[in-house]
Amino acid sequence: MASLIQKILKQARTTFSNNTEVFNENLFKLYNLMDVVTSSDLNLDISFAFQDSETQYDAPISYITIYEDNILSMSIFVLKSNKVVPLHNHPEMYGVIKVLAGKVIVDSYSLNTPKTFEAEIQLAITQEIERVKDTVQTDGPATADVSTSTSTLNQDVEEASNMVDVSLQISSPTVDASTSTTSTPNVDFAQIPNQNVIPLRRVISAEFDGRNIVDINSKPCILKPHESNIHEIRSVDGPAAFLDILAPPYNTEIPYVGPRICSYYANLGSVLKDVFLLQEINSPSFYWTDIKPYMGPDPTVEVE
Repeated sequence: MASLIQKILKQARTTFSNNTEVFNENLFKLYNLMDVVTSSDLNLDISFAFQDSETQYDAPISYITIYEDNILSMSIFVLKSNKVVPLHNHPEMYGVIKVLAGKVIVDSYSLNTPKTFEAEIQLAITQEIERVKDTVQTDGPATADVSTSTSTLNQDVEEASNMVDVSLQISSPTVDASTSTTSTPNVDFAQIPNQNVIPLRRVISAEFDGRNIVDINSKPCILKPHESNIHEIRSVDGPAAFLDILAPPYNTEIPYVGPRICSYYANLGSVLKDVFLLQEINSPSFYWTDIKPYMGPDPTVEVE
């Protein structure tokens, strides 16, 4: 009789190797299997994460590989208490996450939503206004064309502002973990880790989906190519572990684009309600992993 992890792998391969009309049905079947998996099904022991003797050489997070091919990857992350998998993306990927131990807080953002398009239009208009103002200040108001261009752009901005109520006040989401309510206090730009910002790398807009407190009794979390695709995961009230299925895996090719590379982000603040600018950064220095062996059942049995 196949073990649960074997059933999960078989269903995951079925789901992500056939992007057909039955994809959603297959994804739902995978979701239901992930919903019932426990740490005992994987023979997972995270007692090492409770050790008090933490040094600079102890990784805050441990990574356990279960299975990987060109269709999907399956792994376990073990986070020590109050450690974080920093804000990162999953380029054109699906993901299913199930907490196996402890409790985590997941902050998620979606891409290419109506709100992010509104924000990008407003930002583009604002940047064009600044460009024209710089031109006027540099060259002087010697020509009517520049003045006319400035006047037209100001009218465009006024009209756009009537449709899109944009706040340029810089803020970032904070949520009370006890209530899961969201607020947007001011953020000091001086606190942003500028040394990690990579020059010329892109700034993107993303809509904040909210903060979820997830434990072993919670339903699996699902991310899609644009929905909840960027997230941060933090352990709270002790160590935590979660099973992670990603499809396709990182480093596989996106046609006409290149390999799927994991990018990390710093939150620069809001430009619309619940829409934030995210700056691509280097992998934060506080985030690194060590490798632990997988001790559970062989997931490849009966896969073929």
